[in-house]
Amino acid sequence: MPVPCSTKHIQNFRANLADVIRLIQIHRDLSGSERGRRVGVECLNKSAIVLILASWEAFVEDLAESAFDCMLANAPDHTVFPNHVLTLAWADFKKAQTADAFTSIATGWKVVLSNYRNMILEKFIVKGSFNTPSGPNCNNLFTNLIGLHPFTGSWTWKITRSNVTSDDAEKLLQTLIDLRGEIAHRATTAKAVQKQVVQSHAKLVTRLAVRSHNEVRRFLIARLGFDPCPEFSADDEAQLLDDIKLVITPSATPAAQIAAPVAQGVAAPPVAAASAPVPAQQAPAPVPIAAPQGGAILPNP
Repeated sequence: MPVPCSTKHIQNFRANLADVIRLIQIHRDLSGSERGRRVGVECLNKSAIVLILASWEAFVEDLAESAFDCMLANAPDHTVFPNHVLTLAWADFKKAQTADAFTSIATGWKVVLSNYRNMILEKFIVKGSFNTPSGPNCNNLFTNLIGLHPFTGSWTWKITRSNVTSDDAEKLLQTLIDLRGEIAHRATTAKAVQKQVVQSHAKLVTRLAVRSHNEVRRFLIARLGFDPCPEFSADDEAQLLDDIKLVITPSATPAAQIAAPVAQGVAAPPVAAASAPVPAQQAPAPVPIAAPQGGAILPNP
């Protein structure tokens, strides 16, 4: 029976992104949403930048582990893994002590590959430089671990009339890495870190996460012959991007919240102190607003 892939990388990313959005929300609550530089809240933006890159780093690490474990759990034989991975695993196996090597031979190829997995994760994540989760580092990790190359090939999208290529995406990611480095090592930055910068980088890693997950999913389908995990849909991506921009969806607007109890036959809370109760099936009449010259105008519907 097929074993589905773990989705911890998606769950953890959503939770971490929610913390970033909370920092953006606190910034707006403290300083408002009007344009202009705010004093005394840049520390929130710097904290958000550090958290954004940490969220991306954790996502890539979790995705890599999930992909390998899914392949190993569902592999009928070793050929599920590309020859490149098998060659590297064999080279690592030959470095083992004689007793360990014979133990691995006795227990089977899955043990050899599992040991190889642990070695790669130790090399690239624990002892390596993956606290800098750049495009080249991501490519090296996934090429060596599961044979997917280039991992960054799917990092393309369109914003309004601009096409973002994978090279563009890698450069944008490097900009985020450099900014995080300034904050982490010097606590100061060459330019002020504004809320719009935070939102831009949060949207960047969200787009990267969506495309990375879906690319790994396509790779696993091709290697395993079945679909082991759900797609990260365009609607899911759009919702996350709206959350980052603090866009309130129609279902969450105050008007919808007021209409809900009315539809259930419960009196809705008054919109203003001077408003008269409105019957459940009757829409309120437009309220005149005083015009500058004494006339009356109606609010837009």
